[in-house]
Amino acid sequence: MKHPKAIYYLFLFEMWERFSYFGMRAILTLYMIQQLKLPYDTSFIIYGAFTTFVYMTAIFGGLLADKFFGHKESVKHGAILIITGHILLSFPSIHGVSADIGLYTGLSFLSIGTGFFKPNIPVIFGNLYDKNDIRRDSGFTVFIFGINLGSLLATVSVPIVAQEFGWHYGFGLAAIGMSFGLAIFIYGDKIDVYKSNKSIDINKNNKSPSLIYLISLTVIPALVYIFIKPNNIGYILGIVGCFYITYFLYKVKSDHSMGINDSKNIILISLICIIFFAFFEQSGSSMVMFIENFVDRKMFQFTIPIPSGSFKSLNPLFIFLLAPIFIKLWYFLNKKYENSMLLYVKFSFGLLFIGLGFGVLSLAANSITPDYKISIMWIVICYFFYTLGDLCISPIALSAMTKHAPSKYSGLMIGGFYLNIAFANYISSLIAVNVNTDPIGYSLVYKYILLICIFIFLLLLTSSILFKNKKVNS
Repeated sequence: MKHPKAIYYLFLFEMWERFSYFGMRAILTLYMIQQLKLPYDTSFIIYGAFTTFVYMTAIFGGLLADKFFGHKESVKHGAILIITGHILLSFPSIHGVSADIGLYTGLSFLSIGTGFFKPNIPVIFGNLYDKNDIRRDSGFTVFIFGINLGSLLATVSVPIVAQEFGWHYGFGLAAIGMSFGLAIFIYGDKIDVYKSNKSIDINKNNKSPSLIYLISLTVIPALVYIFIKPNNIGYILGIVGCFYITYFLYKVKSDHSMGINDSKNIILISLICIIFFAFFEQSGSSMVMFIENFVDRKMFQFTIPIPSGSFKSLNPLFIFLLAPIFIKLWYFLNKKYENSMLLYVKFSFGLLFIGLGFGVLSLAANSITPDYKISIMWIVICYFFYTLGDLCISPIALSAMTKHAPSKYSGLMIGGFYLNIAFANYISSLIAVNVNTDPIGYSLVYKYILLICIFIFLLLLTSSILFKNKKVNS
């Protein structure tokens, strides 16, 4: 099963970009609470606003790449903006700049840069395969493997650097990682490895990349203001969501290159992703504080506890171990079974697995007392189920979106995929804010998540079986 050479360059580029993102994200909530002394709920809202903007801006980054800049130029200059954001976050310990200014401005640059980067690299990746190539799901699992390898390296190293040397050195390490990724991508472009049979990187309409920076500098002051007053993020997300839905429906009606079945699949995938990632993103908010307050983080004879943010490395560690198995599994299943039915079976098990992860935490929370903290093993088991769910959802959803999206709207459609994650992050922040910070509160909310996931699992699995039987009988 040979893949195009370009996937290895894109693998490394995405790995280092995710190193920078997950590294800073692993310390962001704790930095706001412990260093800036912000209240829990304010920190959770800012964290939710950031993770919402990171994905919400993807809709505009994808649209602008389709229409004006091309996908390769968008990811390149998006990466430069991301590096700038990380450097700004590291400013307070270097130049004595106000921590608040560094935080809000840095998060704004990261949001815009990721908006240009995130929707366009899967387009370049997906463009390496034909629509019905049975290697697609396996190829995107390799892509997700790169994401999680970057996450693993980041969540192990960045929290330790932040703990030992200072928060802002952790942010600086994230900037170095992104710089490595950009250098690899530019080298790959120089030797022309990103060629494909489809001409979706629009050259005839390419505008000067300087416009990317002009657009960014125009928008960033507004983002800074929103981060200072993040309670309005829901209204902004609603407006952007209405814009995308209206534009999507207009294109479905006016442009016949997008079939009805493709449109239905895109809508269903979107709804499933919103639900899954709303629960998945608890790992960066409520779960961090659950681990910080109620888990015995000392291992063996070590007296220094493991940083709470480092537990996020369990997800990419398990992906590192399990992804090779899933790559072969998806290739085998896609050869043997009809893919449209199999798609939602994969999704159903993804939701079941993440629900079981929360069920583990709910059960563990019931044993916490003022004198007793739970073992690290509960968190390990939780993240094992998390990872199984992740492998059933993330690569499959990305692969399916690039398959069902018409080539000329691919950046916009992938931007829409990340807009779903923006909605999910906003919902996730609302869940986190409403979790009571005592063990009973955690147990109750996590039990409800388990029940919701079981219900959707049964619904999707039953629908997939009925759909298969209907096709056989017809």
